[in-house]
Amino acid sequence: MATDQDLDDLTHLIPSPAQQARDWFMLLESDQATGADRERFARWLSLDSEHAQAFAELEAITQATANMADLKSLEPLESASPSLWQKLGSGLQNLLSPSYAFAAVSMLAVALVSWPFISSTLTPEATAPVSYQTAKAEDREIFLPDGSVVTLAANSRIEISLSETQRHINLAQGEAFFDVAKDAKRPFIVDTRDSRVTVLGTHFNVNTVTGFSQVSVEEGRVEVSSLQQQDAEVLTAGQRVQLLNSGSLSPVANIEPSAAGAWRRGLRIYFDAKLEDVLLDLNRYSPQAITLGEENLHDLSVTAIFPADDIDLMLQALDNTLPLRLEKTDETVTLYAEKPGS
Repeated sequence: MATDQDLDDLTHLIPSPAQQARDWFMLLESDQATGADRERFARWLSLDSEHAQAFAELEAITQATANMADLKSLEPLESASPSLWQKLGSGLQNLLSPSYAFAAVSMLAVALVSWPFISSTLTPEATAPVSYQTAKAEDREIFLPDGSVVTLAANSRIEISLSETQRHINLAQGEAFFDVAKDAKRPFIVDTRDSRVTVLGTHFNVNTVTGFSQVSVEEGRVEVSSLQQQDAEVLTAGQRVQLLNSGSLSPVANIEPSAAGAWRRGLRIYFDAKLEDVLLDLNRYSPQAITLGEENLHDLSVTAIFPADDIDLMLQALDNTLPLRLEKTDETVTLYAEKPGS
């Protein structure tokens, strides 16, 4: 499996609008594009104005190269689609100078390099997993070829694998929000160490920071199943469920739909959460390690809304609203029970 380090130079290819435009062009101009592919392309095109601009620029270039005489220099690349060469290979040398012809050929060669990631969605075999990881206090958007968008929260890691029959994500660490493009023939599956979430198209959040998965739905429907117990729940917008110590699912709780993935808007929302779990969450953003100095504080209940980018304000709010006192050093913040009479 590819490591994060090995993929440092690869992972930028997928999020890049110019790269995605080249991938989509190769797919749509091939004989393999389906109606579902074109629907996903339309969704991708509407996600961001940079997508439309990148594709328009590519169309302008390919229009200028439409009369290309031959592409013999690229013949050894067996992954090229013959129908594509027929469409693009009838006379560029009559239209462009050698320098421009070389640039166009180079562009098509780059497109072929990234083609396996797109074309793999049209084959039964899954791609080798591609890993993404964020650092502390870093969020990241990942655009998938089907038009889905994964927003990876701070200090989190996922592995993505696509095939003709499914879109598979392994959330190995942390938290992610999923905006899933609808495709009834290719379910979107998110696995964690203790749960599986299966959808066709929806917006939902998965948080594994505490060690037990919590799934919240903003829009649509998802099925959440335990990997240890034979139970499952179908959630709709404004519902949440989490895995328990026993491996079973908790009762379904109602939430504000907008609270699912509120961290993408810079907010951390907690309702009757354990202080221990809140600190696990905050430590993904804090430059200082935040710990509890007394075991009897672990289950202290927290209901609050914090700005994720202001750790000092979060800590001050905890200090003001709970019977706590804080001791700070340059590297740590330790929470203790408030002394009587203080």
